[in-house]
Formats: sequence, structure tokens, C-alpha cells
Amino acid sequence: MRLALAAAVALLAVASGVGAGYFAYDGSVDSDMARIFAAIVTGLTAILCAPLRRQIAPTGVTGPIGWAIAWGILIAIVAALLPGRATVEFPVILGMAGATLVFALERAHAAIALRLDENGATTVVLLIALPVTAAPLWLGPLSVDPVVGSIAATIALSISPLGYLAGATEVDVLRSTWLYAHSELGSVRYAYPDPFACAALLVGVGIGFWHLTPQRSVKER
Repeated sequence: MRLALAAAVALLAVASGVGAGYFAYDGSVDSDMARIFAAIVTGLTAILCAPLRRQIAPTGVTGPIGWAIAWGILIAIVAALLPGRATVEFPVILGMAGATLVFALERAHAAIALRLDENGATTVVLLIALPVTAAPLWLGPLSVDPVVGSIAATIALSISPLGYLAGATEVDVLRSTWLYAHSELGSVRYAYPDPFACAALLVGVGIGFWHLTPQRSVKER
């Protein structure tokens, strides 16, 4: 039963990611952007599947870490399956970055689930993750002023998983065809966050939430 559930979750993750990637793909110019978009969708799928983690993965230290690594592998598989040219290491780097992101999100979900139920925790995490991920879009109008726009672009890339994954893979997503057409932040000066600092921060956040979810909790069993 556990193996069948794990297989179903993996299939859902890959199908969602690949479907999103093909939807975003717009020729060879945006193939890397499509991979990053697919990675984000796969990561968001991990939030939806977070309540199943405690049914699939073992409890204790190996559960959350194994869950994050598994989703990192799924993200790498999704990136490798999408069309367009990509270096061999691109899916690997994307998967490693995605694993740290999933680790932090799953631990946040588990901590919130101690206060609410599993569905409530999923709702809360998604309500936070979706607008934060879309920050480059809703902060786009601030690019009217070059100075304010530059600050807004840097903030958007710093708080959005889009900026983290783009910085890790060295893809200038703000100047990709689709995002540039929907957000003018690509027209101002900006800086991507340091991917190593982001990874360390995400792992630290995940560990912090871990301390709020004692292993003896009923919800962790």
C-alpha cells in the first residue's frame, strides 16, 4: 500500500511538472525558463502531497530528509524530460535546489499542522507560497520608477523561489520572453540572490520548523 501510494505521488509530480513545462515552453529561447517553471509547479505539488508524507516516508530523521531528496530527484527528472537544449548538470542543480525548497516547505507544513489540521496547513502554506512565488509579476508595475523598480526587482527575486532557482541555474528569468512580456522588472537593474545563501537559509528554516514538530507528535506517526 505504501509503495503504491508513493508511486502515485511520483506519477502525479512528474505529470504536473512536465505538463506545466510544456505549457510554458515557447521555443528554444525559453526552454530553461520552462524547466524552472516546471520545477516550481512540482514543488507546489509537494505541498499538496505533504499530508501523505507521514504515510509514505518513515518517521524520525530519515522521513523529512528522504522526502525532500525524493522530490529533488523528481524535479530533476521533470527538467530532463522537457524539450530544448540543456546542459547535463542543469537538471541536477535544479533538483538539488528544489530539494532544499521542498524540505523547508514540508517542515513548515508539519509545524502548522500541529496547530491546524493537515488540510488547513496545506491551505496556509499555499496561500503564502503562491503570492510569494508570483512576486515578480505583482511587483512589476513598480518598474515605472527606475530606482523603486530596481529595489522591487531585487526584493522579488530574493523572496520568490523563482529567483532562487534562476540564480542557482544562472538563468535570467526576468528577461525571458514570457516573464518580460508580463512584468517590466526586467527593464531595470537588479541582482539575483546568492544560491548558496538561499540554500543555507532554507535548510535553516526547515530545521527551525523541525524543532516545532516533536517526533512523538501523533501527527508525525
